[in-house]
Amino acid sequence: MFAWTLVAPLALAQDTTNAAAGHPEVPAATIAAEDGPGALWVNPANQAYDPDLRFGVFADRTLDGRSGAALAAGIFGQSLGVTVRDDGIADFSVDGSVSVPLPQRFAIGATGRWHLISRGPDFFAVDVAASWRPAPWLALSAVAQNIGGPDPQALVVPASRLGLALRPHRSFVLGAEYIATYGARGVDDERLRAATRVRVKEGAWIRGFAEVSPDFDAVTAGGALEVYFGGTGIGLAARGDASDAAFTGWIGTGEVGESVVHGRSTVAAADLTAPLPYEAPSGPLGGQATWLDTLLALQDLEGRKRYAGTLLVVSSGLGYARNAEVRERIVALERSGVPVTVLLTGNIDTGAYYAASAASHVLMHPAAVLDLRGVSLELRHFRDLLDELGIEAQVVRQAEFKTAGEMYTHSAPSPEQKEQLDAVLDDIYAELVDRIAEGRELDRDAVIAAVDGGPWLSEEAVEKGLIDGLSYPDELDGKVGEHLDLAHPRFRPIDGLDADHDPWATGRGLAVVYVDGAITSGRSSAGGLLSGKSAGSGTVVRQIDRARRDSRVRALVLRVDSPGGSAFASEEITRAVQRFKKSDKPVVVSMGGLAASGGYYVATYADRIFAHPATITGSIGVLSTKLSADAMMAWLGVNITSLDRGRNAGMDTSFRAWDEEELARAQALVDGMYARFKGHVEKGRSMEPAAVQEVARGRVWSGTAAAGNGLVDELGGFVAAIDDARERAGLGAHTPIYVYPPSADLLDLVGSPIPALRVREDRLPTGLLAPLEPWTTVLLDRNEHLWLIEPDVGGLK
Repeated sequence: MFAWTLVAPLALAQDTTNAAAGHPEVPAATIAAEDGPGALWVNPANQAYDPDLRFGVFADRTLDGRSGAALAAGIFGQSLGVTVRDDGIADFSVDGSVSVPLPQRFAIGATGRWHLISRGPDFFAVDVAASWRPAPWLALSAVAQNIGGPDPQALVVPASRLGLALRPHRSFVLGAEYIATYGARGVDDERLRAATRVRVKEGAWIRGFAEVSPDFDAVTAGGALEVYFGGTGIGLAARGDASDAAFTGWIGTGEVGESVVHGRSTVAAADLTAPLPYEAPSGPLGGQATWLDTLLALQDLEGRKRYAGTLLVVSSGLGYARNAEVRERIVALERSGVPVTVLLTGNIDTGAYYAASAASHVLMHPAAVLDLRGVSLELRHFRDLLDELGIEAQVVRQAEFKTAGEMYTHSAPSPEQKEQLDAVLDDIYAELVDRIAEGRELDRDAVIAAVDGGPWLSEEAVEKGLIDGLSYPDELDGKVGEHLDLAHPRFRPIDGLDADHDPWATGRGLAVVYVDGAITSGRSSAGGLLSGKSAGSGTVVRQIDRARRDSRVRALVLRVDSPGGSAFASEEITRAVQRFKKSDKPVVVSMGGLAASGGYYVATYADRIFAHPATITGSIGVLSTKLSADAMMAWLGVNITSLDRGRNAGMDTSFRAWDEEELARAQALVDGMYARFKGHVEKGRSMEPAAVQEVARGRVWSGTAAAGNGLVDELGGFVAAIDDARERAGLGAHTPIYVYPPSADLLDLVGSPIPALRVREDRLPTGLLAPLEPWTTVLLDRNEHLWLIEPDVGGLK
């Protein structure tokens, strides 16, 4: 409120004469509603609401021969301008403005104008302004113009303007204001102004205004038409009173991305041949595009008539979850009337083809291979190797389907392991076959035959009806043009598409936090040569807590792509989610390819959980594994002596197995963690204990099965989860998304080293070296061969 109480008295305390403002006329503008390039002269505070690049050129002329012209340009809430007039007020002026956004959607601004007068002394004039937009439909403003009476000739005089604006819809704005100019004895003139701005169709707006004195003895009225072509527009306005009339023409920025005519020759294009990161470091000139940026850009294309179609270049390597999200966007684009062409290039795996099959036009590089062979999962069991090395494995677990430790204790899959993974594969295979048949309009049996007969050369894929044609990248102009009936299509990358920034938006939005990789304590890590990506509870908890304290954030989307990990770290993240929910803000989870064990643990309290049909989730269970190398040490001639104080002090040693009491203690710990895990599922998912026990027992489920047994609420991707969170929080479609950096402390700002393999002092350079991440172990056998042992709970390939 400080800015408001400062500017309002200034606006009501002027002390000279006349009604001249000394700046160009911005047609049908009011101080609370105007935030285009003309805000430099009308209300500089409003520039803080739209930091994008803006420019405007204005020219006006009256019937009695007076004329003027002005130019304004700005970015990041600051502007520069020049004005030239021949009406006896100012021959020339140089204008500059600054604006500052304040909390709670307040903004303050000031414009300084250096007037160079041919028939009198030069002078400097200042406007100060304050604005408040507490809601996307309401604005209040105050402006004090030419404060202090700087013009010794009183040709440019002080004025005060107080106004409000209402915007019940994005296509309609109504503004009203009180204007007072001042003379030596106080108020010299008073006016009331009302103005409206209405969108009659995309890219076409009309303005109208009327200005009257309190006794209606002076009336001025006018109107204007604005027409936009891709965000840059032209306009013409007329205004007049009983004695004179004037006309204004202008060209400049305005409605981003709008166009009144559509040549239908532009094709939006995206390269999806490599997965973009979930999070990207930002720099002074902007950060790298992320996966979410790409998905939202594709969503923004839906229904846009200015684009004749969309081109996606797709290859292997995205994984089933991301391919499912690409497919969702293709389906949505096709349904909205924007046809999609996909160019498949490289060695095209089943997942990439699954995504592409939803497009109305599928092309393939002539040298590419359609590697359509279904799904495969390989299980690795190291029991025989460990016996050869003299290493004994012990596993305590809850419950029978928690089979990750069997890689150490078994030579082949147990019946439970085979049962659950066969069910997952059946669900994923059925999803692939059904969606490909649907997208390509093929019989299901024909798709199964195509899968069983693959891989396919490009020519064979055309003959089978799996793709529509072949194209080298340099032939795309003709191929896409032929499909879309365009003579010369123009491709425009989606990372260059105009963003629809709304200066009326309140800043309220949602936060996205990623749980990406194995869940560990401490900081998150991008991984290195000998370690995988990890989601550190310290980092994730800090991000969730920052989102909870951020007054702009109205909801949280937790993107989970994790096999699980530390039970303690998972509990820390879950507790942070609970704290967030206590602030009466919804939490929605979007599951990626894998959200199992701890990855499901952190999702339990979400208001809604989204998963893909091929997501592997569940694994509600706990295990603990111990590898002891006592036999190997004895074979190597290494004698280990342990000096302990306390019955179980040496329980963690790698050189002997658990005895019966230690084994019982380890089992008790696992049992307690399992009970805690199930308790969270019961409370968070509002399920009965018996129902939780039925779907728990350590079993993994496909997203399809999880949606049927209550572990997941809905099948859908990242964008679907964001849309749901916005709806729950009462947010609009274009509200901002906040992604917090990993940390705000100095060490995280300067970066951290890539994690390296650390050898504990009580271990020798041979044998069991060190754990790299949960369930991953490095072994050096007697022949000095290095083995990386990683259980593959859901590593589909």
